Order: sequence, then structure tokens, then C-alpha cells
Amino acid sequence: MAITGSAMESNIRSALNARGMMGVAVQPTSNAIGFAIATVLTGMSNAASIDTGIGPGAGSGIGQFTVVIDSSLGGLITGKAQSYGLIGRYTQSYCYGVAEGIARTIRTGMTSTTHAPVAVGTGIGRVIGAALSGGTVSGLIMGNMSANGMQGQYMPTLSRAIGEGFAAWVPSVVIQIMISGAPGSPPVPTGGTGIGTIS
Repeated sequence: MAITGSAMESNIRSALNARGMMGVAVQPTSNAIGFAIATVLTGMSNAASIDTGIGPGAGSGIGQFTVVIDSSLGGLITGKAQSYGLIGRYTQSYCYGVAEGIARTIRTGMTSTTHAPVAVGTGIGRVIGAALSGGTVSGLIMGNMSANGMQGQYMPTLSRAIGEGFAAWVPSVVIQIMISGAPGSPPVPTGGTGIGTIS
């Protein structure tokens, strides 16, 4: 699988539907949020790692996101929404549904990285780049909301809450990376770093 806008839209919509939210706005808002988050992760961010293993040399890494479906992202988005005055009866349920859909999709993501001087070993990766910017993520969501015809008075606030909550949560996401290559001679234990793309 991969982190795509369509997959994230589907997961967000399913999570909202499971919470009893079936209204006409569910699909376009899920689309706006899903495509914005997928874009910021796969097109505007990278994976960076701290590595241990055997070198010297260069290795190629394949990483898998380890995302727990829990209350952390939902709590951050809900907290932001409430702090901006969104305190309706369904606010928390909506925020948790969006969070669940995002987390379920990211859990299917992969990374492709290059490493030095570790040629064979493991890395612990994190997301770097635009995904850490609440303003960037919020702006993408708001742009997509407008493009999907969602221009109500609370859309900017909702976009801001989701974007800032997501950006605050991303640093907690861990990527487990396996590094493979051909170490030089003589092979020695070493540490290093890696960088690469998210898909």
C-alpha cells in the first residue's frame, strides 16, 4: 500500500461514517483533508534516520511506518478545535474520526532511503519537512476545502485545527528502516544517517 489522497479520503470517510456522520459534507471534507495530508507527506516531506550497523559503505533502506491507532492525534486535533471555539456536539467525534483515517493511511506508508556509512543495519526514522509546519498543512487543507466547495464560516478554523494538530503529532511517528548493502573491508560496527522519500 501507499499514502495516497484517495486512500486517505476513503479511510477518513469510513471512520466518520462509523461514528454516524453521513451528511453531504463528509465526502468533500474527507477528500480535502486526505489529499492535503497525502500531498504534504509524499510531495513536501522526507524521511530522515539515525542508523546503526556495519560499514563502511553505503546502504539502501526500506522503511515501514509504525503508527498506533490511539487517541493521541485525535486529542491534539480536538484540543486545537476547541481552543479555536469549535465546541459543537460532534466536534470531538469528528476530530477523532479524521485522526483515525489519517493514522490508518499513514500506517500503510513506506520509505525509500539511502544511508552512509552504514551499509547493513537498521535505522530509526522520522518525518522531516513541511509536515511539521502547521501553517503549511492548514493552508493545503483550506485550499482543498475551497476547491471542493466547502467555504462555510468554520472551514478556516477547522482546517487550522486539523493542520496544527497533525503537525504537532507527526514528530511522534516512528519509521522502522532495514538497511542493506555491501560493507567495505574490513567491516566494522558503525553509526550514520539516512535520508529519503515517503510513499
